[in-house]
Amino acid sequence: MLIKKIFGLFTAILFLMVGLVGCSEEDTGIHGAIHRIEYGDNVVYLFGSMHAGSEEWYPLANVVEDAMARADAFVLEFDMTMGSYSPEEVAALVALVSSAYTLPEGLTLADVLSEEVYNNLLYHLPSYGVDYEAIYRQNPVALAISIQNDVSMALFSEVGISPMNSVDFYVLNNAMERGVPILGLEPTMQQLRIAFVPDEEILEEAGFDSFTLEEIMEAAVADFVSRDDLVEAMGREIGLPDYYAANDLARINELFQPTAEMMESAYGRYMVDVLMNFRSTYYANEIAYLLQNTDEPTTFFVTVGLSHIIREGEHFTNIVEQLDLLGIEAVPIFE
Repeated sequence: MLIKKIFGLFTAILFLMVGLVGCSEEDTGIHGAIHRIEYGDNVVYLFGSMHAGSEEWYPLANVVEDAMARADAFVLEFDMTMGSYSPEEVAALVALVSSAYTLPEGLTLADVLSEEVYNNLLYHLPSYGVDYEAIYRQNPVALAISIQNDVSMALFSEVGISPMNSVDFYVLNNAMERGVPILGLEPTMQQLRIAFVPDEEILEEAGFDSFTLEEIMEAAVADFVSRDDLVEAMGREIGLPDYYAANDLARINELFQPTAEMMESAYGRYMVDVLMNFRSTYYANEIAYLLQNTDEPTTFFVTVGLSHIIREGEHFTNIVEQLDLLGIEAVPIFE
């Protein structure tokens, strides 16, 4: 079923929010496909994280720890400290989060889904212990993501992988301990809207016109399966943290490759074209802006999901490729 085939791609999105060799014997540890970028007097170290992890992963490879020690500023996918937000922006963000899963006033799942998809969803929801009364007004995209994320977290916690031990938090704590500036590449609201509540404005900004918003919502829960079936599908991808810890970038990249069926699905196509490729391109442009418009010589340590750095193939682009198109070379230093 489509939802099971999408899972390999989707899990990577959730846990990687990963050039293809490991560290040398002298520098063991997770290297996150780290690249060095020079532009004038400015430097960017581009590092690939995983949005969950194990306390046994730290410290990271020497080449990564050294790069963090050199950094004058840290840059994450978004400013996790919220330090750059005004009170009004924080209030707007809180409002967005609180309403992120909700359909527009007056609409329910029965209104936005076909009868076949709606009935199939109702049939399988009890297997997740979900009360329909609690979710009948949720956006289908947010519903699909939250259910898959809950199951993912349960499975990964069984092998000691937790968001609280994420690589992102490790990097953030390093930055906070050093007291250096912490920036964000992407507006937090944009990331939330793209991930959970895509709307017409986001589709237009990303140049996504292959499918309509209604088709994306329908496809998000099409072929919805029981929890047991989802666990079975996810079980085949449970090795993802091991691949990351072992710097097995080839295996990780393999997990991202979509099937032809996925690329024909509105939801699968949205995940590839917007959630992945659009954001990789956006990040590349933001990195280029930092390099080209920072007057004082500055070294930045930029952390993004590893997939945005190494993802490649017929349907994908990545930050390194997009920087190259801008005339900026990102040199791998993890080799």
